[in-house]
Amino acid sequence: MGVHMMQLPKRSHEFLIKRIDRTKKFTTVDLTVESGDEYDYTYVVDGGSYSANTFMKKGVLVLPTKPHVGFQIFVSDQFGSWKWYPLMIHRNGQRIMGIEENMECDMEYAVFKMIYVNPSIGWKVEDGL
Repeated sequence: MGVHMMQLPKRSHEFLIKRIDRTKKFTTVDLTVESGDEYDYTYVVDGGSYSANTFMKKGVLVLPTKPHVGFQIFVSDQFGSWKWYPLMIHRNGQRIMGIEENMECDMEYAVFKMIYVNPSIGWKVEDGL
């Protein structure tokens, strides 16, 4: 499996969904993906609810670079598609559950909430709603 770094699209406003065809090598901070794949990027907003269907394309939820304490999002796999193409949650420089790694969601029909706690913990994941 060839892995390449890719560049996130520029953020022009708080909420953006953008489909990008990856046929070349790109570089950026820490999002690793396979070259040649198509991704849908969604920049999350506070209180947003995201039901990501990844049957036809891979999805990436991009967390904010400087979230405020209490910033929260709701995420679900309403279609059971994460088993086929896991949803990637890009941490965008913040930790997730104290770990400096992006989060891959591959449990079908999962429902969870993410809340920003502080810089040392980062995003806390709570199962269910």
